[in-house]
Amino acid sequence: MSNGNQTPSFWTYGAVVEYYYKKFTFFGNIENVFDYRQTRQESLISGPNNTPQFTEVWAPLDGFVFNFGLKIKL
Repeated sequence: MSNGNQTPSFWTYGAVVEYYYKKFTFFGNIENVFDYRQTRQESLISGPNNTPQFTEVWAPLDGFVFNFGLKIKL
């Protein structure tokens, strides 16, 4: 970090899959499979409410993410 402190080590895993069927392509994406978040290690905001202090971001903040879609070949 910018102040010289060390952060915990962590791994993030993800996967992407695609399936082709005639003119259609189905796809899916998974990110941060093990749901590691910085907010589970420390608070992002410190100090009083009228003058908050924000910590540096060093890990994912959003946790597990899944999305999927469909492509059609015209």
